[in-house]
Amino acid sequence: MEEQPAVDPQQNLDRPARKQVPGPITSDKSSSEVNIWSGRRVGPRPDGASRADRKRQPSQYRCHPATDAGKTRGSEGQINTFCLFFAKGMCYEGSACTFLHRLPTAADNAAMERDTSRDIFGRDKMPDGMDNRKGAGSYDRDMTTLYVNYGGAGHYAAQQLRHMLLQDFGCFGPVRSIHIVPSKTIAFIRFHWRASAEFAKEAMDGQCLRESKMHEVGGQLHADVAG
Repeated sequence: MEEQPAVDPQQNLDRPARKQVPGPITSDKSSSEVNIWSGRRVGPRPDGASRADRKRQPSQYRCHPATDAGKTRGSEGQINTFCLFFAKGMCYEGSACTFLHRLPTAADNAAMERDTSRDIFGRDKMPDGMDNRKGAGSYDRDMTTLYVNYGGAGHYAAQQLRHMLLQDFGCFGPVRSIHIVPSKTIAFIRFHWRASAEFAKEAMDGQCLRESKMHEVGGQLHADVAG
């Protein structure tokens, strides 16, 4: 069943984009530095923590399109690459950013279909065999579905959880369907457009789902899993 119609998200692009943070974010106090381009952590772990002891902490930052989106130097210059830091709620450039601070539209998705070698953030995609779901994804498949491990929200009823997922993910683009597997506390969220799925993947990875614990988001390679 279709959750939302395939229409462009409402956003105010007449105002200058807001600075989401006061300065550049390069690392946090609880873990090693993060390469935001690849999503991988680099450098030694604090206190020599072992792999079993490494627990991901919820992100301190979040993209709020209703208040964050706006005009940038990139939008004025006809740039078609979206700001990865903006999607994660971590861009300190604001209106001075050379990339886009807005949500993808149907026109953006149509432009992407002509070049599947890169994602909306300008990162090179990999073949299926090299894709680990954490980076830009695979150029061999048209990814529109996200795999979500919602962990701490497993005690919610399916209908309530569906509403929460739609509310949290639907603000980044129109959702076609949501398939929940309660026994494994996972869900598959299918968007109408690949551009929306790629944006939501970065925006929601490491975020909290309302009152639940942090959940993990990965790009589902088979776009029809949730269909």
